[in-house]
Formats: sequence, C-alpha cells, structure tokens
Amino acid sequence: MSALVTINNIEVEFINSGDEIFITSLQVAEVFEKRHADTIRAIENLPDDDFRRRNFAFTERTAKFGAVVRSEPYYNLTKDGFSLLVMGFTGEKAYKFKVAYINAFNKMEAMLREKSEPLSEIDLLIHQAKILKENQQKLKSLEVKTDGLEKEQLKTKHNINRLLNNDNYMTVIAYANLKGIPAKKYNASALGRKATNLSKKLNLAMGAVIDPRFDSIKTYNVEILSEVFRSIV
Repeated sequence: MSALVTINNIEVEFINSGDEIFITSLQVAEVFEKRHADTIRAIENLPDDDFRRRNFAFTERTAKFGAVVRSEPYYNLTKDGFSLLVMGFTGEKAYKFKVAYINAFNKMEAMLREKSEPLSEIDLLIHQAKILKENQQKLKSLEVKTDGLEKEQLKTKHNINRLLNNDNYMTVIAYANLKGIPAKKYNASALGRKATNLSKKLNLAMGAVIDPRFDSIKTYNVEILSEVFRSIV
C-alpha cells in the first residue's frame, strides 16, 4: 500500500512495507530544496549504529543522467529517521514541510492500525448486521423492480388481448366482408399500408390476429378502416 501526498508542490510517495512506512531521501531533498548529495552525506555522517541501520535503509536505482545511465544511491527513511534527519532544517518553510510529512506519516500509521486490528465481537456483529441490512435493501429493491416488470408485462398482455377481442378492431378483409365489399374491388395489402400509416398519424393502436398462412395479420380501428375504404366505395 502506498499514498501520494503533495508537499511543496511535489508528490511525495509514502510506501508501506510490512509494518513500516518509509519515504526516500530523494524526495526529502527535493521537498526541502536540498542537494541530494548533501542529504546523503548528512545521513552517512550519522553514527553507524542500530538506530541508523533500522531507520535508514541504503538502496540504489538505475537513473539516466544526460546520455549516461548509471546507478544512483539513496536511502529509505522511516518516520524516526526522517525526524532525526530534518531536525536541523530551520525556517518557516522547513517547519511547514516537517509538519506535512509528520501528519502524512501519522495518517498512514492510523490506516495500517485500522486495517490490522481485529474486530471485537461487538464490532463484528455490527459489521455483519450492516452487511445484512445492505443485502436486504438490495433484495427489496430487486423485488420492487421485478414486481414492476411483471405488472408491466400483465398490462401489455391485457392490452393485446383487449385489441384482439375488441369488436372495434378488424382486419382489412374482415371489415370488407362485414360491409359486403367484393374482394375484386380492393387491394388488401395496399389498404393495409394506408391503414397502418393513418393509425400511426393519429396515434391509434393496432392489434393483430393469428393466421396460419401469415403468422399474424394486423387489425385496425374500424374508424380507420372506414376512412381507407371510403376511397373505393
């Protein structure tokens, strides 16, 4: 886990490794506007004891300097190592940078503690109850959506049945037969297209009846059929 914190307009990476949080001497030098070589020298001038070994870890990276690629040494610093190193950095800006670093260290440490500390029995029950409540809410929301969909499907089915069984809706041929209009006097396909266009224009629903020859045939409001047949009667 790592976190980026902007200090002095520089994104400083706080890296977690095991139970430790560290930063690099490279970014410390950049934030405090020091030469990295001077920062390295300050670290290496410290006594070579257990504290230094635990809080200043020497490492290297490959870096490009102009056209030359070479190894660049730096140190990983813990919170204690950082605090010791910057102790002699003075001035208002340095003070603000120190506070920003220490606050970021403290925040990361708190996050690690929160992550690693086992939940108490009460906390565990509260957590499980919270998850159960969230799942129940999701299930209820899904049931509402499903119920709404079923109602919409029933409504659509009802509307279709109403159209299929409504005496006010007929096929072109059924209307012609009802009115005694001979088949040779009209073109069912042409009148069907006219009835479709007129129904859409007037925003009137169209139905359908099952026909073994054509799967289904459209039905139209008798007023629409009356209008389209008027031109041939």
